[in-house]
Amino acid sequence: MSNTDFKLHSEYLIKLLRAALNSECISVMPDEIPAKIDMKKIFYLAKLHSVAPAVYPVIKDSPLPAARLFEEEYKRSWRKNAIQYIELSNILSKTDEFSINCIPLKGSVLKYLYPSPEMRTMADIDFLYDGRKTSDILLIMYALGYTANPDSPNHHTFYKEPVMNVEFHENLFKKDNDFTEFFNPGWRYSKQTGKDKPLRELTDEGFYIYLVAHTAQHFHNGGAGIRNVMDVWVYLKKYKDTLDWKYIDLEFRRAGIYNFAENLKDLADIWFGSSKASPLLDEFGDYIIRSGTYGTRANQINNTLCKEGRLSTNKLRVIFRTIFPPYEIIKSKYPNAGKYPFLLPIYWIKNDLNALINRKQDIKYWIRTISKANEKKIKDHSEFMKNCGL
Repeated sequence: MSNTDFKLHSEYLIKLLRAALNSECISVMPDEIPAKIDMKKIFYLAKLHSVAPAVYPVIKDSPLPAARLFEEEYKRSWRKNAIQYIELSNILSKTDEFSINCIPLKGSVLKYLYPSPEMRTMADIDFLYDGRKTSDILLIMYALGYTANPDSPNHHTFYKEPVMNVEFHENLFKKDNDFTEFFNPGWRYSKQTGKDKPLRELTDEGFYIYLVAHTAQHFHNGGAGIRNVMDVWVYLKKYKDTLDWKYIDLEFRRAGIYNFAENLKDLADIWFGSSKASPLLDEFGDYIIRSGTYGTRANQINNTLCKEGRLSTNKLRVIFRTIFPPYEIIKSKYPNAGKYPFLLPIYWIKNDLNALINRKQDIKYWIRTISKANEKKIKDHSEFMKNCGL
C-alpha cells in the first residue's frame, strides 16, 4: 500500500475498533463504506495486529465477503479462548494445591475487560511465579499433559496440543531489560487475595504499571501494535477513576517512562475515546500501526543504532552481536549449550549456518536495513524516540 492508502485504511480500522470497544453501532454496508476502502486490506491490517476478532462485532451483519474472514478469526479466537480458560483454571487449581505464588499476567486478565473476551487474542498464557518452586511447576505441568520447551534465560515454557503455550516468569522483565532494576521481580505489586492463600493478582496500580512498561519495552525494541493501545484503553476505562495516580506517576518517573506513559494514554483516548489528535501523537500512532503486533526487525536495528557513540561503531556492534550472540541467547536456542559452555564457538557456527540456510530473506533484509542507515536517519529516529518519551 502507498502511504496515502495505508493512512486511509489504518484510520478506518481504528474507527471500526473504536465502535467495537465502545459497543457502538456503525454501518458497514457496501454502499456506506468510503469508496477507497478495501475491506480485505482492512482484514489483513487487523490480522497483522492480532485485532481481527475485535472488529467482528461491528461487521458481522455486513454482506461483504470480507466479513466472513473476520468471522473465521473470531470463531478461531472463541475456540482458543475456551481452551485457554479451562487450562488456566486447571493450572491455578494445581498451584493452589502446592501453595505456589502464581499470578496471571497480560492477556489472561485483560481479555475480560473487553466487551467479549474473544475480542482480545492471546498467543500465550503468562504467569509471574515463585522461582523457588520451579520443581513443583515442572511436576504440575507434566501432570497436566504439557511438554517443556527449551528454557530461555527469563522463563520456563510449556506446550500442549492443539494451541496451548504457557510461560512461567520469575521476573516481570528479562534480566538484561531496561526496566529490570526498576520493576523486577515484581512481587511488590502483588496483593493478597485471602489469608494464607497464594498470591494470585497484581494490584490495580501494579498491573497498569506493568502494562505500560511492557508496552514501552516492545516500543523501544522493535515496536508495539494496536492491541497494546487497546489494552491501555480498556484498562483505563475500567479503573482510571480509582487508580492511585500519584503512586503510578512516581513509578513511571523513577523508571524514566513518565512521558511515554502520558503519550500512550493520550493516544488511546484519541483512537478510542474523544481526545483530539496532535502532530506528535499522529506520528506516535503511525509508528505503532506500522510496527504490527510484535514490532519489526528494522525498528529493532534502528533503535540499537541510536545508542550513544559513532554510527559506524554501533553498526559493527550490531553485526558482531548478530554473528556471535551472547551465551544466554545461544543457551536458550540450544539447550545442550548450557551443559557444555566451552562449545560456544561450535554453536555460533551452527546458529549462523541455520540462518544462512533457512532465513536467507531475513538476512538480506537485515543487511539492507543496516546499509541504508545513515547519520541523518538515525538522528531523526533517535529524536522521535525521545519525543515519544523513551
